[in-house]
Amino acid sequence: MYSKLTFLSLVATFAFLACNQDVKKRCCDTGSQSFVSDSVKVYVPDAFTPNGDGINDIFTYYINKPEAFVLHRLIVSKGNVLAFDKQDTAKIVWDGLIDGKKAKENILNYKLTLKRANTTTADSLVELKGTICLRKDVPICATEVANCKFLDQFDAQTGAINPTFENLDNSCK
Repeated sequence: MYSKLTFLSLVATFAFLACNQDVKKRCCDTGSQSFVSDSVKVYVPDAFTPNGDGINDIFTYYINKPEAFVLHRLIVSKGNVLAFDKQDTAKIVWDGLIDGKKAKENILNYKLTLKRANTTTADSLVELKGTICLRKDVPICATEVANCKFLDQFDAQTGAINPTFENLDNSCK
C-alpha cells in the first residue's frame, strides 16, 4: 500500500487543489459594495490581481468626495487570521502582501470603516463589509471572474461599470 508520507502528500495535494478550485468557482459570489448618500459615492470592488501587470494590482476603494471623510480604516482577513489592518486620514491601499510576502490566491473578507467629516451623530460612521477575491493567474479565465467587479471598471463620472482591462482568457471553460 501507500506509506504514511505518500498518503499525507496525496491528502495535502488534494486539499490544495480543492482550495484553489474553490477560489476559482466562488470568486466574487457576494458582489461589489457601494454606498451613496448626500452626493457622496463610495465603491469597493470585489476582486483584484496583485500580479505586477499594472492593472488592478492593489485593493482599494473609490470615493468621489474624499474630503467627506476624516478617517479611513481597512481590515482584510481570512477567517480569524488578519492579513491587513490600517487606519489613516487618507485613502488606504493594500498591495496583497502579508508580512512582506505575496498572498496566495484566496477569497478574503474585508471591512471598510469611514468616519464622516463634521459629524458627531451615530450615523457618522459608514461601514462596508464584503469579500475580495485575490487572483494572480495571467491570463485569468474569463468565466471564473465573470461576476467580478474590478476597480478599473468603475467610471467615476457616471458610476457605470465598464468592461475590465484585466488580461482575460475567453477560450477557457
